[in-house]
Parts: sequence; C-alpha cells; structure tokens
Amino acid sequence: MIFALALLLSVAALGQVFLDDVYEVVRFENGEKLPDASFPRVMENGLHGFGTAMTISLVGILAVKINFLLFFKRLGTQIPSYLIFWYIVLFVTVACGATNIGLMDYKCVFESLEYTLQHCTQRSRLKRYFDFQIVSVILDVVSDALIICFPVVILWNVRISLRKKIILSCTFGLVALTIAVTIVRGSVFGGSYKSFNKNESQNLNMGWMWFWIFIEFAVGKSAASHL
Repeated sequence: MIFALALLLSVAALGQVFLDDVYEVVRFENGEKLPDASFPRVMENGLHGFGTAMTISLVGILAVKINFLLFFKRLGTQIPSYLIFWYIVLFVTVACGATNIGLMDYKCVFESLEYTLQHCTQRSRLKRYFDFQIVSVILDVVSDALIICFPVVILWNVRISLRKKIILSCTFGLVALTIAVTIVRGSVFGGSYKSFNKNESQNLNMGWMWFWIFIEFAVGKSAASHL
C-alpha cells in the first residue's frame, strides 16, 4: 500500500501545480475568458498535468484493487475452488485496469498544442474520449463487483469467528462504497455524454474529471488501508 499512497500523494501534488491551469482551460472552453498571450502555455500545462494525473490515478486504482485481492487470497488458501475463482478475478481485474490505462488518448494530452488543436478538437476524437470514460466506469464497476464476491462467499460458506465476520462485513461495505463513487463518477459524466450524442455543444470538463477520479482513488486507498 506504500506504492498506492505514493501515487495518491503524487496526484495531490500535481493538483497543487497544475489545477490552476486546468481551471483556466475550462474557462477558455466555456467562453468565460478569451484566449490571450498566456493561452498556449496554460493549455499545454493544463493538458500535461491532467494527463499525468489521470494516468497515475488509473495505475493507483489498479494497485488498490490488487491489494484487496491479496488480502482475500490469504483468507481462502485452503479452498481449491476459491483459489481458482481468485485467479480468474485477478486476471479480469488486471485486464480491466490495463484496458483503462491503454484506452487513454495520450497524444491529445502530451503532444504539442498545435497537434492537440489540429487533431483532438474533431467530433470523432472527442467521441472517442467520451466513450473511453463510459468504458472506464463500466470496467471499474465490473472488477469491483467481482472483488466484492469474496467477502460474501467467506461470510456465507466459511466458519470464522464473529470478529472476523465483522471485519469482512466492514470490508464489504468499503468496497461497496468504492463502487458507489465509481457509479457517481459515471452518472456525473453521463449528462455530458447524452448532450454530446444529441449534437449539443459539450466540452470535456477536465476539472470535474480530475476531481472524480481522485475521489475514487482516495476512497479506494482509504478502504484498502483498513485491511
């Protein structure tokens, strides 16, 4: 969990450095501020900071999920069928996490401003990023739902002390809380997605996206640290 904590602190530090630029980009996009001489620098800084924070957060969320799985593996090492299911869930979780990381459009956040304005403002490219966000939420919920099966199986099928049952019940609640945050992230983003599909003008609010992915990461890290 030290690795996940280091990643979480890194995202927080990036926020201190780049969030002002991200908010300025949002103001430019919403027409609240006209582009001036600072626009190229602010745009590049905002995109680079946003892309870095998103990537680190996705890696951190995957690390937190693996930590959950390692905890649950220790509870069922003597049950062959349990271990088979554990390896299946591990594979699906890593695959979902890797897909999330791989679907990021890195060129649009790390290339030059000229490239971004030329290639990343097209509707097809924006739709690709909207689709990525929806897929990201779905994959997170699927992997979380599989992880939550472990405390349920143990509580119903394994004879353990009352103290351990209470701990597992709390763990169940913490994982469920992580799923709830992921669903909220999806529902908040869903409004923008619907507007986009209706051909209404809709920008990607990097500030909100950064906020919700950080909240999901922080909640997951907090839950895993209690194991």
